[in-house]
Amino acid sequence: MFSLNQEKLNQLLPLFQELIEAGDEPPAPWQAPGVVDGRPLFPKENDKKTLEFLLVLGALNYSYWQKTDGRVETWGVETEPGEMIRDVFALVYCIQRGRSAGHLELNADYYRKMTVSDVKRLFAGASGRCNLPMLETRVKKINELGEGLQRFGQEESCDPEFIEFCHNCPSLDNFLEEMTEYFPYSFGDPFLKLAQLLFKMIVDRRAENLPEGTELESTKGWEEATRFEGVNGLKAQPDYMLPLFCLKTGLWEIEQEAEKFFSEKVELPRGHWVEEKIRELTVETVDKIARQLSGDPGLNSGRVDSIMWRRAVQGCFPRECEGCPFRDDCSAHDEDRRRLDWHHHLTRTTYY
Repeated sequence: MFSLNQEKLNQLLPLFQELIEAGDEPPAPWQAPGVVDGRPLFPKENDKKTLEFLLVLGALNYSYWQKTDGRVETWGVETEPGEMIRDVFALVYCIQRGRSAGHLELNADYYRKMTVSDVKRLFAGASGRCNLPMLETRVKKINELGEGLQRFGQEESCDPEFIEFCHNCPSLDNFLEEMTEYFPYSFGDPFLKLAQLLFKMIVDRRAENLPEGTELESTKGWEEATRFEGVNGLKAQPDYMLPLFCLKTGLWEIEQEAEKFFSEKVELPRGHWVEEKIRELTVETVDKIARQLSGDPGLNSGRVDSIMWRRAVQGCFPRECEGCPFRDDCSAHDEDRRRLDWHHHLTRTTYY
């Protein structure tokens, strides 16, 4: 139904190699925090509260697309009447706003007791309305964060804090294994996408990995608790943008039976074979490209993932196609410079 186009892969390999060697990818947003409503989106300190902030963000960071009056649009919140912030930045904004207002205490006991009403208040816009997609799923995840940290603290005879949890994990493999053990609903998807993204956010926040000129406070315990060696060994995070890149550039071939799911834009039930196949092939594709490039395959994998994600964004928004190195190989380019009619999510799951 889905298959990797080896001929197209061979054609694009030199371009991937060139982009990796250039090494000019911009820093992730959590490394260069912006400001909304006078407050920084991401914390400026490197301390246990920041680790806990990243934990909450990592667990809730999925599915921002909602259907309104037959249209698909990105979820967002009003920061003030007439002013909107959307997508993951809206999620970050609400978490930060909740911390400031005392509506989100960063501790395990608070998470365990949060209700749907609490979470609605946390993610409401200036009008007081909350339309965050998959709200009850996110409530369940927040509750699990508290339950998992409490169980960890009891078993390890330590404070039920995420900084202690990180301190207990000496390696990438151990971190991913422990995340799945203590937070199976939040981080236990078959592809470990959210657990890997959380790991990467933590590693990127370490002082020695921050871009020049970024000043973050380092608090006692942070360096020891986040002593992970790096992101080598991370597999591709099968985010919806990566499959989109593979489809638009022709890296994937789709037979007619599978094509109808995309053309008809039918929402798939969780665990549908099409969704599973998309994610399996995403990981396989990134891994194969990484192994065929020169250099360390473990390091290449993350770089290929990043290149695909960023170029998929360019491919989906033709006004940004100028200068995209994949433009000539991408069917997304539209001479009329209109945004293409593509479907972001075929399913309503936390895999995204």
